[in-house]
Amino acid sequence: MTDAERLKKLLDAVDDADRLELDILQAAVESTRSAYQKASTAANKKDWDVAKEGLREEIGRLWSAYMVQEERFDSRKAVLEYLNDGGYSVSQGKLYGDCKKGLLKLQADKSVLRSSVEAYIDNPASGLVRHADVGQGEEDRQLSGDKLKYEVSILKTKDEKEKFNFDKERGRYVERTDIDLMLCGRAAMFEAGLRHHYHTKVAEWVVLVGGDTSKAPELLAALLGGLDEQMDRFAKSDDIEIEFEVAAEGDEDESVSDECD
Repeated sequence: MTDAERLKKLLDAVDDADRLELDILQAAVESTRSAYQKASTAANKKDWDVAKEGLREEIGRLWSAYMVQEERFDSRKAVLEYLNDGGYSVSQGKLYGDCKKGLLKLQADKSVLRSSVEAYIDNPASGLVRHADVGQGEEDRQLSGDKLKYEVSILKTKDEKEKFNFDKERGRYVERTDIDLMLCGRAAMFEAGLRHHYHTKVAEWVVLVGGDTSKAPELLAALLGGLDEQMDRFAKSDDIEIEFEVAAEGDEDESVSDECD
């Protein structure tokens, strides 16, 4: 089903507030598209893409809220089988009795929503206890604890990775290879500029100090030799530390450093 088809169905199903939100996003798409058709600039194209993405996201959110049907069990018997398979000791008489008490909510057609079953399990009044939770040995508890620690570790690593990627996108970190390329490029530009400067100024410098202009090539060779020596030292230097100051939100300043060989 296309976004246009889903949008048409949603407009007939959502409440007034959500319908207004969809109307506004639709208008934004039409407005930015019209602007792009009149002037096909990169800025207008970006505005149009942003508007379309905003509408697409809202359609997805509202579709999940209004149109996606919740999983349900066809009968109380299906719920009973689900609970027993999940490790809960429940008899048919108890389950049916809890339905009459309202502990397990039934739909008009006698079906049961999964959310109602989960609420029934979590309700202390239902008295449900899983077999796995009764008489759990020390070894089982240790395994459960180790599994929990492992899962927490995985989540922590994932959070740290996502935070690093977020900071990297904001410019708080720079790829080492990018710094190397930047340094090499700037060094090459600096060397080329200095060599050109030497070639164009050497005769003027000889005259400036009252020397023999015929010896300008010797002076130029000496200058270029010194330049080559310094560039060689620069290329072989170790532990060059580069620090970037990045303005953070508010008044805080954040710095980023990288070290290259």
